[in-house]
Amino acid sequence: MSFIRKKPEVKHTWGDYKFVRALSSGAFGRVLNMTQIENNKQVVIKRVQYVNDEEKKIADDEVKMLKLAQSKHIVKYLESFTYDLDLCILIEFCSGGNLRVLIEAMKKMSIKDRKMKSYMPFYQMLSSLAHIHSLGIVHKDLKPENVILDKNGNSKTADFGLQKKMVSKSYLRSAGTAVYSPSEAHMQNKMTFAKMLTGIHPCAGKTQLDTIENIKKGKMVVPIPDYNQGELKDILMRMLKMDVYKRPTAKQLLDSELMQFQAQIDNANEKKDNKGENEESNKRLMNLNQKFDNQKLRKKKKEEEQIKPSKGQKYLKKKNIKYMKDYLIWKKYQRQLNNLILKKIKKLHYLTGKK
Repeated sequence: MSFIRKKPEVKHTWGDYKFVRALSSGAFGRVLNMTQIENNKQVVIKRVQYVNDEEKKIADDEVKMLKLAQSKHIVKYLESFTYDLDLCILIEFCSGGNLRVLIEAMKKMSIKDRKMKSYMPFYQMLSSLAHIHSLGIVHKDLKPENVILDKNGNSKTADFGLQKKMVSKSYLRSAGTAVYSPSEAHMQNKMTFAKMLTGIHPCAGKTQLDTIENIKKGKMVVPIPDYNQGELKDILMRMLKMDVYKRPTAKQLLDSELMQFQAQIDNANEKKDNKGENEESNKRLMNLNQKFDNQKLRKKKKEEEQIKPSKGQKYLKKKNIKYMKDYLIWKKYQRQLNNLILKKIKKLHYLTGKK
C-alpha cells in the first residue's frame, strides 16, 4: 500500500541557528543546545537519522506523539525540519538541567529538605504520565536524565524517542535504560521517586547486572526510610507491588490527598512569572508541606491513642497477669498436694489390706 508522507511544517532552517554545545549523543542521534540567531533565544535540537523508510517512520512518530502529548509538564515542541540526512526536532531549552542534577544536589540536603523537595517533581512527573497514558502513549525510557527542569525548577518529561503507542491495556513490554526499566514500564516513576527520597537506587546491586536482576525479582535492597510515613509511605508501598493489577495508575496516585495538595501549589505557582515571586512561592510550598506533614502526624498519633490502652487498662492488664500467675502457682501446688494425699491413701489401703 503506497502513501504520501506528510512533510514537516518548516519555519526555520539549520542556518538560522548557532551551535552552543552538545548535550548528549547515542544510537538515536545527537541532542544539541543551539541559539536562534535572530533573537538569541536558546533551543534544543535533536538530530535523528532520516534516510530510509524505517528511520523516517520512527522520527515522524516521535514528532507526532510529541505534538499530541503537549501539556505544561511535557517539554514544549517548537518545530521540525530536515538538514542533510537528519530530521531536526526543536524543543524548548530548559536552563535548570535535569532531574539527575537535582538528585545529586539533594544528597547533601537534610532529610526534611530532601523530602519536601521531592514532592513537586514527583507530582509533575505523575501529571505528565497520567496525561500521556490518557492518550494511549507509554513512556519507555523514563529516568532522571529524561526529566528536565525549567528556570523555576518545574519538571518536564522529555525524550519521546522510546515512547510507544499502547496497542492494548495489557501492554507490558519494557525497553530503554536497564536500571530504570522494571518488570513493567509504569514502575520507572517509582524508581525515580524512591531515589529522590533516599539518594540511592532502591534495587541497587554491586554491579549493574545485579541491579537488573534485583529489578526483575522485585527485590528492594534499600528499604524505605523510617522518616517516610503516612500517605507518602503508603504511595511508595503501593507503587512497589510487583503485580501490575495491584499497582496504582498515575491517575489514581494523583487522586491521593498528598498529590491533590501539590496540585494546588503547582496551579498557584503557574501564575507566578518572576524569580522573586517564585522564591516566595517555594518558601510557602515548604511551609505548606510542613503543615501537611504535621497534620498527618497528628492524625496518626490520634489514631494510635484511640487504639492504645489507657493507664487504667494497663494497670488492670498487669493486675490480671499477676492474678493469673498466682492462680497457676496455686493450681500447681494443689495438684502436688492431691498427688501426695492419693499416695498416702493408697499406702494406708495397702497396709490395711495386708493386716
